[in-house]
Amino acid sequence: MTNKNFNIKNYALWYAIYGVLFGLSFPVIAIVIDIYRLELPTALSSIVKVHALTPLHYIIDTAPIFLGLLAAIAGYHRVKVEQFNTSLEKLIDERTFELQTLNEELNSSQEELRQNLDYTTRINHKLSTNEKIISDQNAQQKELLIETEESKKELQNFFNLSIHFMCLANTNGYFTKINSTFTRVLGYSEEELLSKPFFEFIHPDDLANTLKEVEKLAQGVHTINFTNRYSCKDGSYVLLMWSASPDTKTGILYATAHDITEFRQLENIKIKNIELSKQKELADQSVKLRDSFLANMSHEIRTPMNAIIGLSNLLGKSGELNNKQKEYVKTIHLNSNNLLNIINEILDFSKIEAGKLELINMPFNLHEVLKSSCQSLSPIAEEKKLKLNLQFDDRIQSNINGDAIRLNQILLNLISNAIKYSEKGEITLCTELLGEMAGLITIKFSVKDTGIGIPLEKQASIFNPFVQGTDFYTRSQSGTGLGLAIAKKLVELFGSFIQLKSEVGVGSEFSFIISFENTSENSINQTTPTLQNKHKNKHLKLLLVEDNEFNRLVAIDTISLWDTPIDIDIAENGKIAVDMVKKQHYDLILMDIQMPEMDGHTATKIIRNELKLNTPILAMTAHASVKEKETCLANGMNDFISKPFDEQILYKKILDLTQSHTSDAQKENIEVNQNIAPAIAYEVVDAPFVIQFTKGKKERLEKMVNLFLKETPKELETLSALLKEKNFAALKTLAHSLKPKMMYMGLQQLSDLARQIELSAAAESNIDEIPKMINSMEIICKKACAELEYLIKK
Repeated sequence: MTNKNFNIKNYALWYAIYGVLFGLSFPVIAIVIDIYRLELPTALSSIVKVHALTPLHYIIDTAPIFLGLLAAIAGYHRVKVEQFNTSLEKLIDERTFELQTLNEELNSSQEELRQNLDYTTRINHKLSTNEKIISDQNAQQKELLIETEESKKELQNFFNLSIHFMCLANTNGYFTKINSTFTRVLGYSEEELLSKPFFEFIHPDDLANTLKEVEKLAQGVHTINFTNRYSCKDGSYVLLMWSASPDTKTGILYATAHDITEFRQLENIKIKNIELSKQKELADQSVKLRDSFLANMSHEIRTPMNAIIGLSNLLGKSGELNNKQKEYVKTIHLNSNNLLNIINEILDFSKIEAGKLELINMPFNLHEVLKSSCQSLSPIAEEKKLKLNLQFDDRIQSNINGDAIRLNQILLNLISNAIKYSEKGEITLCTELLGEMAGLITIKFSVKDTGIGIPLEKQASIFNPFVQGTDFYTRSQSGTGLGLAIAKKLVELFGSFIQLKSEVGVGSEFSFIISFENTSENSINQTTPTLQNKHKNKHLKLLLVEDNEFNRLVAIDTISLWDTPIDIDIAENGKIAVDMVKKQHYDLILMDIQMPEMDGHTATKIIRNELKLNTPILAMTAHASVKEKETCLANGMNDFISKPFDEQILYKKILDLTQSHTSDAQKENIEVNQNIAPAIAYEVVDAPFVIQFTKGKKERLEKMVNLFLKETPKELETLSALLKEKNFAALKTLAHSLKPKMMYMGLQQLSDLARQIELSAAAESNIDEIPKMINSMEIICKKACAELEYLIKK
C-alpha cells in the first residue's frame, strides 16, 4: 500500500461543509413540507410564517450546525483512521515483507522440517522396529529364562527324584553333590555322605578296584558298568553298577549308578534254578527208572503172590480142613499178606513222598486187626525169646470205621522195629480209650519195648528214610530204614503224629493217637459179600480178561463164593476180548493190563473209540502205582483195583459199576446189604458209610445233609478269606473243625484236604499250595453236594 500524507484541518473542514450542507437539507425539506401542508405561497414570507407557526423548525434549523460539527469530528477522526490505516498498511507492508521473508524461511524450514520429519519417521520406524525386535528378543529371553529355570528345576527334580544314584564328585574322593537316592537307600544323612571320602563307604574287597577306576577317570577315561558294593547304615551292602564321565578341566566327575543287588540275586537264583532244573531232570529220569523198576518188580512179585493169597483164602473157606490145617492156612495167608506189605512198603513210600497215597474208610474189627498184627510177628519174636503182648482196652468198641490196612502197616512197622532192636524182655502193643464224642472214638496206640533205646541226639532223625537209630544198629541189624519213615507218614495221613520216649539201655515207646468212626456190629461180621436178586433169572454177565491161569482161578473161585448169580466168560488177552465184546453183551469187563498180543490199554481204547461201547471196565493189575491208575482212567477204564485184591473192595467196585450202568428195571431188581453199598455208585461220597452212620434213618440223613449243604460252601469261602488275610491261626482252627464233618459225610478226600490245610497253616509253610487245596475242596464240594442231594431224594 502507498503511503499518503493527510491534512487533518482541511480534511475536517470539508467534512464540516459536507455536514452543514447535508444538515441544511433537513430544514429545507421540513419548510417545504409545512408550506405545502399549510398551503402557503412560495415566498420568503412563507418561510418566516412557517417558523412562526411551527417552533419545531427552530430545532430542525440547528441540524446543519450539529451535522457539520459531527461531520468535522468524523472527518478529523477519519483522518486519524486514514493515518492509522496508512501506518497500519505500512506496518502491514513491512510485516508482510517480513512475513514473506519469514514465510520463505519458514517454508525452507518446513521443507527441512518435513525432511527431518521424514527422517525422524524413518528413524522412529526403525526405532519402532528395533523396539519390537528388542521387545521380541526380551520376550524370547524372558521365555528362555523361564524355560531355563524350568529346565533347571526339572533337572534338579530329575536329579533328586531319580530312582538311580546320581552324584558329582572330585578325584580327591569326596562327593560334592548327591541326590536323595543315596540317603534313601544307604540310610546315611547327606551331611555324613558329603563330609567323608566315599572310599569309606565301599566294601573293603572292592576298594582296590574302585581306586584304580577313579585314577582312570582322573586321566579322562570314561567308566561304564563298573560294579562295587556300598555299605548301608544298617550294616548291609548294596551292589551298584556305575557309569561316570570326567571333566578334566574342572576335575569334576559326573556319575550315575543303579542298584543291581536284587538283579544279581535273581541272576544267581536263575543260575541256581538252571542247575536245579538240570538236577531235577536227572532226578526225574532217576525217578522214572525207579518207578519203572518198582512197577516191574511189583508186577513180577504180585502175580505169584496173588495166586498164593487167593488160593490160601479159598483153601481156608473150603471147609475140608481140620483145625491144625486151618491154622497153617491162616498163617500162610497172614505171612503172605505180610510179604505183600513188605512189597507195598517201598511202593507206598514212593506214593507217600508224592502225596498220592489215600486212606480207605471201611468197617473193620479193631481187636482182630491188632491180634493179627501180633500173631503175624509172634514167630519172629519167639525166635529171639521175646514176649509179644497185646493189651486191649476193654472199653473200646471193636467195630469201627477206618483204614485197617494202613493201621496194620503202622503197627507192623513199629512192632518189627521193636523186635529188631530188642535182645531180651518183651514188646507190648497197648491201646487206651481217650474218649468218645459225636460218633468218633479216639484211641491211643503204643508200642513199648525193652530194647537198647535210642540216644536223644538221634531221636529226631530216626524217622528219616534210610536212617537207623545208632551206629550199633547199623553194625548189628539189617534193614532198609524205611519202616519208621513210612509209619510216621501214615500216622500223619490219619491226621496225627508219632511221639517217642526212649532211654538208652532201658527201651523205647512209640505212640500215636487216631480218631475212628463208630460202626455197627453186623457190618464186621459180614465176611462174604451177598447180593440178593429178587428175580433169579436176572444174571450179571462178566468178562474176565486175564492171561495168568492162577489169577483166573483166584478171581473165578472168589466170585463164585458170593451169593450172587454171576456168569463169567474168559479171554486170555485183549485181542480175544475185543472179538468177544463184538458178539456178546457184558455187564462188566475185568481187564488185566499186561498181556500178550494185545494189552489191556489197547483193548480198552478199541472198545471205547472204535466199538463205541460204554461197558464198564475195571482194571485189575499187579501194577499198584498211582500213575498206572491215572493211565487206566485216562484210557477209558472206569475204575482200578490192584492184585492181590481185597475181596470186599472187589465186590464193592463190581457192584457200583454194574449198578451204575444197569437199566432202571434192573436196578429195581437188585438189593444189597445196607453195609455194602447203596443203589447207586458215587464218585466222592462214601454213600454206604453215610447210610451206616445215620443207621438208615431218613430223617437223620436229611438233617445232616441239609446242614452240610447250608454251612459248608460258606465255610469254604471263609477259608479263602482267612488265607487272604493271612490269619493262619483262624485258618488252622477252621480246617481242623472241617475234618470230622467231612468224615461224617463220607468225604474222605475233603477231610484229607482239610487236614493238609490245617498242617500247612499250623506250620505256615507250603502257603502257595493252600489256594490250590481250597480250590480242589470247592470243586469236590460242588460234586458232593449234588450227590448228597441225590442221596436224600432216593
